[in-house]
Amino acid sequence: QNNEHPASKSQEVLFKKVAYLLEDEHQLIQKDDKIRNFLYPLLDKAISNGNIEYIFDKVLKLSDESLEKFHHLLEKTDLENVVQFASIVADKTEFLDFLHELTYGDISKHLKERSQLHKIVEDELWLFGENYNGTPKLWSDKKIGNILTELRDKHFNYEPTEEDKNLIEVNNDGLNDITDLFFFNEKITDSGVREIMVVELKAPKCTISEKELNQINRYAFTIERHSALPSEKVKYKLVLISSKLTKFAKSQTKSRRETYPDNPFLYEKKTEKNIEVYVMEWSELIEQ
Repeated sequence: QNNEHPASKSQEVLFKKVAYLLEDEHQLIQKDDKIRNFLYPLLDKAISNGNIEYIFDKVLKLSDESLEKFHHLLEKTDLENVVQFASIVADKTEFLDFLHELTYGDISKHLKERSQLHKIVEDELWLFGENYNGTPKLWSDKKIGNILTELRDKHFNYEPTEEDKNLIEVNNDGLNDITDLFFFNEKITDSGVREIMVVELKAPKCTISEKELNQINRYAFTIERHSALPSEKVKYKLVLISSKLTKFAKSQTKSRRETYPDNPFLYEKKTEKNIEVYVMEWSELIEQ
């Protein structure tokens, strides 16, 4: 550390990212402070002098092909924009790693976070498509919200059982106390249509089976037939997601998705109202 301030925000971000990559690769802090104290000022000087190519070629060992792509990129945009974009991508990648841990890792260490998963996800709506980038958590229509909540409680409130083949055996570490979660969000699309998205997150012990598929179908059908829910210039997007799908559910989703090859995870579309139903595993969404 020193008392000098970076010349620009982009230089500061770039330094932090490169330092993180170096530390991740070589564990300089754990091994030898002398090496770190020698290397980091050189890195800072190289960035200040604009020797970006040297950093990528000699320090990060960027391949010739990647370096060539970087040159072409700099011809089209400013370095600051490149760095800011890279920072956003890095933040999203870190979030996906965190999300994978919450849904498939040692969840017992994150019980509080897992029980508030809907609060986490509703602030990261880009998970459900790039068209949600920068979309805020938003809900204003209490009347529609109350109806959707009432219908959701009617169709989804139950305990998974071995008989329904939708029960995942988990260790007795408190996970069984975590219930299903859901949230809804609204936005105005580019075409001026009001989109209402309802996300149903199943508990860790509940796999998506024939029963859950029937539930989301009944939920969609009830919305379609409900006279108090608007149909003009309104799109309903229902998302059913869990850590695992049964073989039956995978078979059903695979055949349905083949009907909509250009729309990942789309399970069904209604016609009397603009309703789309999506069914997926967390691992699929994270990979996408």
